[in-house]
This record gives sequence, structure tokens and C-alpha cells, in this order.
Amino acid sequence: MNEMDIIRYIISVGLGLLGLYIIIMNWAILVVWLLHKKSSSTIPFFGGIFLFVAFIIIPNNSYIWLCWVAFFIDRGCIPIFIEGLIIFIQKKIRNKE
Repeated sequence: MNEMDIIRYIISVGLGLLGLYIIIMNWAILVVWLLHKKSSSTIPFFGGIFLFVAFIIIPNNSYIWLCWVAFFIDRGCIPIFIEGLIIFIQKKIRNKE
């Protein structure tokens, strides 16, 4: 292992931990809203992007093809887009009735 690999591991771990923290907080916001009806703002895209980049820069990563999963586990990426699309469609259907 050379110095560049060590630097890439350090950056990857840092970005991965930051991404996981944001992802956990995005889901915690949903849980708090469901339990207490108190709303907060999520941080869209950043958790997924940080985890995606962290996964890509790991040296000799034979599972790099799984990097896209980060966008599905972060509520601020694909899941919130799908939720918004569903709400939009529901409103369009209600307006037609």
C-alpha cells in the first residue's frame, strides 16, 4: 500500500462517515415528524453524494458497482423525489375531480 492509497482511505472514511451521519439525520427527521408532528428540513443529496464519492475512491474496490445504492438509502435523494412525485400526482388527480 502506497501513500496515495492511505490518503484515499482517509478521505473515503471521512466522507463516508459524514455521508452516513447526514443519512441518519435525514431519517431521524422523518421519525421525529411521524412521532411528534414536528417538522425540520432535510439535507437533500449531500448524504448520498458523500457516501457515493467515498465508495468510489476506495482503492482496489471490487464492489464499486454498488456505489449507486447510496442514493437509495439516503432519504434526501431518490426516496424524497419519489415522495414528492407521488404527492404531485395526488394533487393533480384531486384537482381534476
